Amino acid sequence: MQESASKGVQVANTWSEENPIIFHTQSKNILDILTFIDSKATDHCFVDRSLFVFYTTLSKLYFGMSAGKDSTFDIIGKGKVEFKTSVDGKTRRVFIDGVLHTPNLRSNLISVSQLSTKDIDVFFKGGNKALVLISEGEIIMTATKFG
Repeated sequence: MQESASKGVQVANTWSEENPIIFHTQSKNILDILTFIDSKATDHCFVDRSLFVFYTTLSKLYFGMSAGKDSTFDIIGKGKVEFKTSVDGKTRRVFIDGVLHTPNLRSNLISVSQLSTKDIDVFFKGGNKALVLISEGEIIMTATKFG
């Protein structure tokens, strides 16, 4: 695994024989959990505990504020998540530190502002696409506008 100069995000070498997780996790729930690159999220938030490779349970329950009016969600832990992406036929493992475990959110959120504090760039292209680049200029994630 290589660690980029961007602290907080690591990218592993290509895996050619595995199916990538792209914009959702393979949750044990009936429905897949979508993952959004969110320009309004203040923190990375992941629903599925199984994606955390390092995890700390919080000593007390915290609440976050969601975009819905007067809507909150539980924050029960934090740590480092691992997931797979595929860009231009190249599949890689991505690790992100500082992720909140938010089991009652409907989707995972990758915070643009948190990525930018780690020297990771997010470019919005053509009004419907986002590219996430590590400091070496390598694209590690892409997203297409949804909704």
